[in-house]
Amino acid sequence: MNYDNLLQEMAQGQGEYLHAFGTILGVPSHQQAPFQRLIQAQYPALAEIPISQGDDQLNRFIGHVQQAWVLSTSQTL
Repeated sequence: MNYDNLLQEMAQGQGEYLHAFGTILGVPSHQQAPFQRLIQAQYPALAEIPISQGDDQLNRFIGHVQQAWVLSTSQTL
């Protein structure tokens, strides 16, 4: 159920589940808005990862998010 809520908020680019997900990944509060916009842009690729199939897919999902975030923050430096 939380995953469904997270996916919905990822598509919208905002929400408490998405904010909490960013916090868990170590995104500082002052960077939450750019993170949420990035996740919204990455939503089509992320929604295709079937995390219900086990830990490998969940790790792939999280890895995709982390890689996109690292790339976006390194481009702004």
